[in-house]
Amino acid sequence: MTAGKKAEYSNLAKTYRDHAEKEKRILLVISVFRFLTFAGGLIIVWLSFTLSKYYGFAVLLFVSGIFIYLLKIYSDHLARQQYLSDLELINLNEVRASEGDYSVFGDGSSFGLKSHDFSYDTDLFGQGSLFQFLNRTCTGYGSEVLAGWLADPYILAPFLKSRQQTISELAAKLTWRQSFLATGINKDLNSRNIKGLTKWLSEETEISSYGFKKVILWIFPLLACVSLLLTSIGSLHYSVFILIFLVNLLIILLNLKNTQSIHGELSGRYNFLSSLGSLLELIENEQFESPLIGKIKEDIKVSRLSAVRALKQLSNIIRAFDSRLNLIVGFVLNGLLLWDLHCIRKIESWKADYRGHFPGWLDLLGQTDAFISLGNYSYNNPEFVFPELADDKAPFRAKQLGHPLIAHDTRVCNDFSIPSKGRICIITGANMAGKSTFLRSVAVNMILAMAGAPVCAAEMKFMPVRLFTSMRTTDSLASNESYFYAELKRLRQLEQKILSGEDILFILDEILKGTNSEDKNVGSRLFLNRIISLGGTGLIAAHDTSLGSLEAEHPGVIINKCIEIEIDGEIIRFDFKLRDGIASKKNAVLLMKQMGIIP
Repeated sequence: MTAGKKAEYSNLAKTYRDHAEKEKRILLVISVFRFLTFAGGLIIVWLSFTLSKYYGFAVLLFVSGIFIYLLKIYSDHLARQQYLSDLELINLNEVRASEGDYSVFGDGSSFGLKSHDFSYDTDLFGQGSLFQFLNRTCTGYGSEVLAGWLADPYILAPFLKSRQQTISELAAKLTWRQSFLATGINKDLNSRNIKGLTKWLSEETEISSYGFKKVILWIFPLLACVSLLLTSIGSLHYSVFILIFLVNLLIILLNLKNTQSIHGELSGRYNFLSSLGSLLELIENEQFESPLIGKIKEDIKVSRLSAVRALKQLSNIIRAFDSRLNLIVGFVLNGLLLWDLHCIRKIESWKADYRGHFPGWLDLLGQTDAFISLGNYSYNNPEFVFPELADDKAPFRAKQLGHPLIAHDTRVCNDFSIPSKGRICIITGANMAGKSTFLRSVAVNMILAMAGAPVCAAEMKFMPVRLFTSMRTTDSLASNESYFYAELKRLRQLEQKILSGEDILFILDEILKGTNSEDKNVGSRLFLNRIISLGGTGLIAAHDTSLGSLEAEHPGVIINKCIEIEIDGEIIRFDFKLRDGIASKKNAVLLMKQMGIIP
């Protein structure tokens, strides 16, 4: 991220902080008015009742109206103040990101698998990962979608151009992106809540199965209201009303277990659903030019009601259902109207209309949330470019390729290409020369490219392929698996994938580390010869410079590259630049001396 972006985010954070402080002052003024209205209103109402009960009731209604209005505007300003504070936080987080601190963003550790084709080796998930670098999602579903894109970007390749258009368009919508994040941040829109709601939506409830219960729902509340009216005008003895009231409470009691089960699933979900609806409303109300995000917007609407109105409808039903939590209100409403059962009836009706649409709405919301993260990444790195598909079918070609997670002022970039399928690049170099970082630069930029995102390069052309790496093999005591055996399994996996005809770009780092030098040399050559015979395409980093002789054995297939070091007495200089040829310098003994390991 450039210094200009950091300054922009700092200025935005200050602006939103100033606006939030203004809202706090407004809230204080409203609080004072509320107190004066309450205290003064009590006195005025009391004095009014001493004059006339009709006058007293009129004044009571007037004062109550003013107090309720003050409550409403207080609530509105409180929400506004929280929204502005969230916008300030979003921009402060970007300032921290510009300084290399991404700890405030989810790292996606739960998505990581050591057995995955490339995620473990490329630091795709976990602390300091590509996912954490990109992730700005405010919903659990958005995090899952983003993780899925990064873990299997090859399947996105057919939509490359439309994804690039969407990311480019969202990058330019800074205000809208931040408004979306501020609406969803700190709203508990996590996967657990979302999955719990979708599970409940798929279930049937007992009340929808029996027709006679539907009749009871209307007859007994009607009897209670009519008897109350007749009792109040003296046409019916109050005992009849009380009897019907108690019967209604008995009906509620008989259904209490089922009611509590349903309410337990939905209680407190009002804010959750309200936030979900607000996010969808932001999408629905925004104008988009990209066909992909435009299609998402259109799909959020349904024939009879939009997703926004449908979710607001459900959240209002749940808020009404939550009235039962107030013992007095719940007692009165259930005794008169069978309130709980009517709320369940409305919920069941909503489920019947929209249960089939809800998972789709969540998917569309998750996609938008994930696209916003990639749009934010594009905006923060204007020097990065959108890659193009190679006209000549070259698997990979890039100018000034670097690793996006390395800070701009310390990043070393290199030109690199694999001109055709069936070519293998062997990269040799001393310890700490930068071979592994370069391999990860290629892998990470391939992932970003296939996902439709900008890459850390001045120019890049590529062909979508499935990525496979073996760079960080580990042993397993639980599986009774040695380090060397685990590595062999990984190499066999690669061989089988190429043999099966999969379009693979492999990236290997120092294979067969778990055996002696002679055995390693022979085994590495035999393995590479096998991969060459299968037409494999990829990169391999090695300390073993003798592997470079394979270029003479396989002209037009092997490409030798190296990252050299400079040794001046006991001073070692690293420039991390990729060169043609085979490395000629070693540094292991000198590094051990410098660290005091050996004299």
